[in-house]
Amino acid sequence: MNHANEFTITIHNPVTELRKDLLPDDKGVYFICSAQRKENGHYLIIRLLYIGRSNDVKDRVNGKHHKHNEILKECKQDKGVPVYYYGSIEPDTNEDIARVEAALIFSKNPILNDTANKDFHHPNTRIVLKRSQSSSQSNKKLPKAFGDTVFLVCRTEK
Repeated sequence: MNHANEFTITIHNPVTELRKDLLPDDKGVYFICSAQRKENGHYLIIRLLYIGRSNDVKDRVNGKHHKHNEILKECKQDKGVPVYYYGSIEPDTNEDIARVEAALIFSKNPILNDTANKDFHHPNTRIVLKRSQSSSQSNKKLPKAFGDTVFLVCRTEK
């Protein structure tokens, strides 16, 4: 059961640049990572590059993303490719999604979030990241680049 200051984000299967059409047209947060393809066909996540939110995740990242060129540049530097994760949020009001995005950016500090928050002006927020139960990956854990999967983001003063 979620409390007013706790949010569970279910991270769904990743998709590559060529399969962004598989992202849902749902609202939520998304994570863009740099990844290298392994011999077994799975991807090794190198770095978390960007965190965003949208009312339509598929539309937001399908060639219309304002950071697309920077994402490709960072991936090239890593000798990798972009990989996209979608996160559904409980609860999922627009205000909640904005708060969760701010908490994620503040705590994870992705390199391409140039609005990387120096401050977090929301109430203390507990975030729980978990993999989707329908994940086809043999490893149900999130990539190490995601960091802690349960964490508290505390309000900072202006």
